[in-house]
Amino acid sequence: MDDKPKAKTYYDKAVYMLSELSSERYQSRGVNDAFLLHSSGHKPNGGEIDASIIYADYYYLEALLRLKIFQKIINPYDEKDFFSAPALLFFNFFFTGNSDGRYKDGIEVARW
Repeated sequence: MDDKPKAKTYYDKAVYMLSELSSERYQSRGVNDAFLLHSSGHKPNGGEIDASIIYADYYYLEALLRLKIFQKIINPYDEKDFFSAPALLFFNFFFTGNSDGRYKDGIEVARW
């Protein structure tokens, strides 16, 4: 992403969403075996509304892992690092799931 203000906005919103999902309002914390209490499976069909869903837990954990990896390789508080090529590639992969073959899971393989 070439738009620096937009990239920072997306990052801030992703961190905010993950912290909200990690709060008592959304966490199961012993109510059942799931991580998240409130998910929607198929709203137009009326199925799995406000329920714990295994694939919602999967995407939640995937987002937490991607954020942790991002924060290990890029300092989000350093503008030079935050808008580096690996950071922008990570944003692209995090929000679109696309990478160009030289990268695995949004990280440049050759660099590691």
